Amino acid sequence: MVINLAPVGLACALALLCGQALAQEVVADAFHAPRLSADCIWRSLPQALREQIAVAQTLDDVSDLVTPLDAKGPQELRAIALRCGVPAHGAEPADVAQHLIFAKSLEIWSVNQLKAAYGIDDATLARAYAAATPEAKAEFAEWFIGNLDMSAAPMETIRPMVQAVGAADAEGTKLLLFYAASRALVEQMGGTG
Repeated sequence: MVINLAPVGLACALALLCGQALAQEVVADAFHAPRLSADCIWRSLPQALREQIAVAQTLDDVSDLVTPLDAKGPQELRAIALRCGVPAHGAEPADVAQHLIFAKSLEIWSVNQLKAAYGIDDATLARAYAAATPEAKAEFAEWFIGNLDMSAAPMETIRPMVQAVGAADAEGTKLLLFYAASRALVEQMGGTG
């Protein structure tokens, strides 16, 4: 299954290098996004939209919520990105904002799905993710940028997280992959929360 992320402007051909610090630098360089700009971009969205994303039930619901941001044109997202410190030169600031918004939305959705379907609490999920190596996190982020193509999913890399949280069926593994990939990208774009 290939998730088409094009509606939210995710058209990036970025190859991440191994190591969290180096991967963060590569993403930050590619997007010219300073640390903490990701949190600022997310907080700049209307509270009502963030609340709707937090209760989205399906991946289609998430897409339906974030796609209209792109439909308004890049001006609004560009203004948010610039206000949050993303430089006007280099990568298009609106693209930086779009990447972050979709990644954060997918992270929230996948966490909620893992809680609802598998009873995985925040602390357990955070411990499992924190135990992932910097190389694994870089691989997760690279897979996200590759449009979350399940045929190219890092199945061996996610295995320790699957074992740590106990969601070993196909759906649980897919949700963990979505979580790890989106969390890694948010982190690498400077997100802290």
